[in-house]
Amino acid sequence: MVSVHGELDLSTAPQLRLLLCETIALARRDGPPTVVVDLADVPFADISGLDAVAGVVPAVRACGGRLRVARATPQIRRLLDLVPMPALLPLYDEVEQALEVV
Repeated sequence: MVSVHGELDLSTAPQLRLLLCETIALARRDGPPTVVVDLADVPFADISGLDAVAGVVPAVRACGGRLRVARATPQIRRLLDLVPMPALLPLYDEVEQALEVV
């Protein structure tokens, strides 16, 4: 699981993408990973921030894993409603839900 804190925008997106890539690389050593991105402490995100998350989906899928988003704030959910990403980035209300779904 990756917990994100602070704003997720053009200036922070590259750091998040790198962290997610590193997390995926470590997690896949134990088999296909399920990586959950917890956005509860993200008060603001723009499309470049969400693209950083969506951009690692191919890497997760290439090793048979899944990427999920949990606890997105209302602002982030509104942004995701504008951009058709639900199939790419499934949203869950709680981290536990994201981890349980097969």
